[in-house]
Amino acid sequence: MREKRRRENMYCENCGEKLNEDDAYCGNCGTPVKKTPNTRKKNWKWFAILAMLGCIVFVLAVFAGSAIAISRDKKGGDENNTVSSDGDSQQEEKDVADDEKGATHVTCEAFSEDTELNGEKTEGEYVVATGYDDSGKEIWQFKSDTIPMTEMPTYYEVGIQNNNYYLEVGETLYAFALSNGEQLWSCEVGSSISAHVFDENNNLYVCCYYGPDFCHINEDGEVVKQIDAFYTEPDAMFWPSKIEYDSNKVIVTMDGSSDGEGGTVTVDLKDYSYTRSGEELVERRESAKKAKYKLLTKILKEYKNDEVAPAYSEMDLDGNGIQEIIIRTFTDQATEGGRYIYQIYAYNDAKNAYTCDVEEFYSFLTDVAVHYYYEDKMIKLAVDWSFADEVTFVIYTYDGSGLTEEEVTDDLTDYLSVEFQDITELGLKIYEKTQKEEPADPKMTYDVEDFIGYYCMDVDEELLNKYPNMNPEIIDLYFNEDGSLEAARKYRFGTTGTSNFYPYDSYTIEGNTLICQYSKVESFFDEQSETGEHRYQLTSNGNLIADQEVWFRHNTEETNSQSDNSQSDSSQSDSSKNTPSPFYGIWCGAAKTEAEAQKQAKKIRENGFDAQVFVTTDWSNLNTEKWYVITAGIYGTKEAASAVLQDVQRVCSDAYIKYSGNWQG
Repeated sequence: MREKRRRENMYCENCGEKLNEDDAYCGNCGTPVKKTPNTRKKNWKWFAILAMLGCIVFVLAVFAGSAIAISRDKKGGDENNTVSSDGDSQQEEKDVADDEKGATHVTCEAFSEDTELNGEKTEGEYVVATGYDDSGKEIWQFKSDTIPMTEMPTYYEVGIQNNNYYLEVGETLYAFALSNGEQLWSCEVGSSISAHVFDENNNLYVCCYYGPDFCHINEDGEVVKQIDAFYTEPDAMFWPSKIEYDSNKVIVTMDGSSDGEGGTVTVDLKDYSYTRSGEELVERRESAKKAKYKLLTKILKEYKNDEVAPAYSEMDLDGNGIQEIIIRTFTDQATEGGRYIYQIYAYNDAKNAYTCDVEEFYSFLTDVAVHYYYEDKMIKLAVDWSFADEVTFVIYTYDGSGLTEEEVTDDLTDYLSVEFQDITELGLKIYEKTQKEEPADPKMTYDVEDFIGYYCMDVDEELLNKYPNMNPEIIDLYFNEDGSLEAARKYRFGTTGTSNFYPYDSYTIEGNTLICQYSKVESFFDEQSETGEHRYQLTSNGNLIADQEVWFRHNTEETNSQSDNSQSDSSQSDSSKNTPSPFYGIWCGAAKTEAEAQKQAKKIRENGFDAQVFVTTDWSNLNTEKWYVITAGIYGTKEAASAVLQDVQRVCSDAYIKYSGNWQG
């Protein structure tokens, strides 16, 4: 039927004449007939192929959408999500990649919330840490328990290290995987962390404000070593505020200490031994002291000039805490630079000796040729190169490795002269005696009476008898009129301004060491609150080791004589029964009251001179009217005083030299 209708509907395009199916030309007008191909069957085949391909694409799309839905369901997404287009599919794939990357940064915040402490309601805080990816999408969150609030922060954020996030809440330190917030470990650290540092192996070192002072935590969250307190009373250090890692050491900065100065503590990670700031320097200074006398002995043996003694001065030229030694020698033969030759020796730790590694310098005319001035903790040296009428000083600085000439000047305003001491057999003998002292047997039992006595620093009785004008520092240990153990610390010919008295609150004896506690210091002027400790170690010869010096016992009537501290009328301590030796003074001022005289003396001391106060009526050659007079040091000869006079006059223009006369009390 369809075929028949198709044939019936065939007409000429030109004239409209009806055509038969097989006609090649129109019978009416002769126009060629355009045959329409019979594509009916072919079109059906192509349609079938396209339909099949469409079905395949549809099935694949459905399968992909199902896979994404399953993946999102595994990650906590909406299981009803569907794929509506190719664009939606790509977005889903991007979301999956972001989820796999995870969080890249964390925010932390504390929130207030009431809680209980010891059964009572109190204010508390809980902490929320949230991990976000680069787009700001939240990946994970941690919420802590509520912690009662104190004066310390509720939390301390260590932060991100090696793809982990570290957070302390309360006294617990947590480690989380940064990407997904998985808690890796937790450990107790004792108190609020005040500072932290990591090493190259992800070991974590922390200090806590209220202790522990040091805690080492490995990367697995195990506490390797904890030190609750480095030092306790009476030498306590507390309030750690900073921690640094340096190779195999950790340095902890302590804000508080018994002396109020704070300081640092260095922990050796090999064995967790530790030393406070200054202790290492003390050991170096002790080694340097021994090396110093080896150097002086060598200089004395090699020196050939009998008229002018070799001399030395000690100054910390480079500000490293260890004094350099300036050696001065003299030659009769004029050199290019002068007759006086100066060499700077610095302590060499590796060689445990003083070595001279810089060029020597000279002066032409005088042995008082070197002056100094402090600038930025460094010392500038002014060396006298004056010749004839030309006054010239060359300014040098020493940085530990070399001597640098900075400028030439003729102005020494504010400069002070460098004081040199002759290298003598006496000095070497004093050193030799101190080296022979050994601590007493600590296993023996000692009584306080074994420590009572009168002691001179570094000078034994033989040397003091041979050189009676020596004025060493002394320690006088005795029981005062109140029955309490007391120590007088002063000079042998001490003035009222250089004498301090320590009434001890308590004392104990541990082995060969007497340990004394004090809470105040008395002088002739006043009483000050000061907490501290004195340690006196007994030697095998009955002497003392204190303040890293040897104090030799003297069998004099001076021992235990300081029972009345109230008499400030005399320039000499009442405890001294020895007759003070006369001297030359560089007199700088006078006052009717001792307090005013001490004020003047203090100003002179601040300029580098050993100012002392005396009473004129105690000396035969001074004013018969009672005055308190100030001298910039005491000198055995007029020549010695003259060598310093010019420097003193820069501070006190009216200063003059006068002999004291004999002591008359």
